[in-house]
Amino acid sequence: MGVNELIISALEGFGDPVQHGTLIPDDENRNPKMYYTFNYTTHPTGFADNAPGYEKYLIQVHFFCPHNFNTLIRTKKTKRALYNVGMTWPSVIHIPDGYGQHIVYECEYIERIPDGED
Repeated sequence: MGVNELIISALEGFGDPVQHGTLIPDDENRNPKMYYTFNYTTHPTGFADNAPGYEKYLIQVHFFCPHNFNTLIRTKKTKRALYNVGMTWPSVIHIPDGYGQHIVYECEYIERIPDGED
């Protein structure tokens, strides 16, 4: 299972949409008020014989919700869900604005690069 599928499987149990790399507009008529989206960068690591043995993912999971939503329990559960699928324990940044709450979970994931494959 790839990193996209791991993140989606960790978060889809909350019942809110999960999408990779795209912010879902907060429009009552077309889209939900609460949703997850995520992005990541990768870095090679674990070098031997001038080749990386692993790919390190630096992941950001974004949770958007209304101002009146109590995020304390959801934050605990989201961190645990990401950890349970193999991510490092996430750090959290809370960024409220005029539209609602934006919570960013930052974690890492290491994936082995199979021998002989690009």
